[in-house]
Amino acid sequence: MDIANCTLYINTETCALRMNTATSALCMDTATCTLCMDTSNCARCMDTSTSTLCMDTSACPLCMDTANFALCTATSNCTLCMDTSNYAQCMDTSNYAQCSDSSTCPLCMDMRNVPC
Repeated sequence: MDIANCTLYINTETCALRMNTATSALCMDTATCTLCMDTSNCARCMDTSTSTLCMDTSACPLCMDTANFALCTATSNCTLCMDTSNYAQCMDTSNYAQCSDSSTCPLCMDMRNVPC
């Protein structure tokens, strides 16, 4: 993945989930973690009905606000969720459900680049 082509990316030492913008797929990498949004497609989301990534911002619960390069999310069914209390993005891999507290998530990435 070319981090230079990313509008937003998160690197921590302890996480093992990253988004591959070349293949539009989530992959596991125990060495590094880079959650990245491509500048050419400034929105990505997880379609929980099909468990696939989608690019349609109109139907995307997790999207990128290109005005301020911030993540926003709806409170509806979403695999990737935003914990606004500590600005942590996490995924509940056990049931693919939205989580509101990063302490309940097995995988967590802090947007301030600090391991959760």
